[in-house]
Amino acid sequence: ATHGADLALRRLVGAVSRHALCIVLTKAERTELARALGEARKAVVQGPLVKSGAPLTEVLGAFKAMVLRSLSERPGDTPSRGDDDRPARGGGFPRKWLPLVAKVLETEIADMIAAAAATVDDGPRH
Repeated sequence: ATHGADLALRRLVGAVSRHALCIVLTKAERTELARALGEARKAVVQGPLVKSGAPLTEVLGAFKAMVLRSLSERPGDTPSRGDDDRPARGGGFPRKWLPLVAKVLETEIADMIAAAAATVDDGPRH
């Protein structure tokens, strides 16, 4: 089960990384997005959902939530003293892109689940 989930998440990370959305992001924002995707993937694959063999929909949903949380929490790392407009040190991901990232993740996840449903046999495919 772990293998399937990991593969799905890798595909998802790849799909988001190659998405047209990335054209509008700056290099720093793309880096931040890649970091969030990578960290979330590792966390989900090593997390309880995958270990307990949860359905792909749940695993991918958890991944999406984690990516968005990671991106939106980032600026809070260094508590700012009253000037909230300035992104915190260490980048931070612009909030204006969050809905777009969420949409991209939703679309890619929906596609993936549809594709997974089309190939129902859950055996290892080598």
